[in-house]
Amino acid sequence: VEEIFFRPHGIQSTNMRGTLPFDVSLLSSLTLFIISREPISGPFPDWSTLTTLEQVLLNNNELEGSFPAYILEQNPSLRMLHLSGNFFEGPLPVFAVSDALQDLRIDNNNFTGSIVSDISNLLTIKSLYLDNNELSGEVPEALYDLTDLTTLFLGNNTGLAGIVSTNIGKLSNLIKFNAANTSMGGALPEELFLLTELKTLNLGVGSFAGPLPESFSNLINLEAAILHTNSFTGTIPSGFANLAMLETLELHGNDLTGTVPTELCGRRGEAFNDLKTLTVDDSVACDCCTPVETQE
Repeated sequence: VEEIFFRPHGIQSTNMRGTLPFDVSLLSSLTLFIISREPISGPFPDWSTLTTLEQVLLNNNELEGSFPAYILEQNPSLRMLHLSGNFFEGPLPVFAVSDALQDLRIDNNNFTGSIVSDISNLLTIKSLYLDNNELSGEVPEALYDLTDLTTLFLGNNTGLAGIVSTNIGKLSNLIKFNAANTSMGGALPEELFLLTELKTLNLGVGSFAGPLPESFSNLINLEAAILHTNSFTGTIPSGFANLAMLETLELHGNDLTGTVPTELCGRRGEAFNDLKTLTVDDSVACDCCTPVETQE
């Protein structure tokens, strides 16, 4: 047996129950194991004898225990590991060196402690989902060595602190960056605006401060800038109006002043690539903004 795949039906299938069997570890040629959105519960079994895994998707179950680090250590061809939406807990492991793993999703669990600097051992990682856990401490500089990243989700870890490092400029392939609802803050580094592939920037509900740089106009592929509930000051850069792909700009809950640029209001509409959502506070004059109370 090389592949075990139970296709989920709708939000939750009714086909599977129980725990993960230890006997799976006897399948010496297993490359793919997928049971997602099922009520599979209990501790993760000892599968440390498996060495041929390439894809493991166990998201949205009820699995518990610590991170099964041996899955990474013992499977050098592992490309995808999804453990999202379970009850895993404890600290993140010391990550073994991997030149195969491209997609790691361990969001929506109960992981605690800091993001370890060994995360830089994930040499080829493209998608990294660490959001909706209980991680804390400062984001390590080593994270910015993961230069293949296209998706980086850190949000909803309220204990996660520190600044966005100038080394973020090394992540030139980044498309989605989420650090919302954390304790991260400070001024946005100019290097952030070198990320011309960026489509989604979510820094809402944080401690970010200082003026909004005119350099936002460099983010030519930006579709959503969610910057609300921070401490940004000054006026709204007119360069936002030059972002032809921008559909969502949320700026309420800051200390901004002045008037929304006329050019930005000129982009408002409901057609494809129009600016559909624009929110500010009453301290900013605006005739075209979306009422904040209508936002979800």
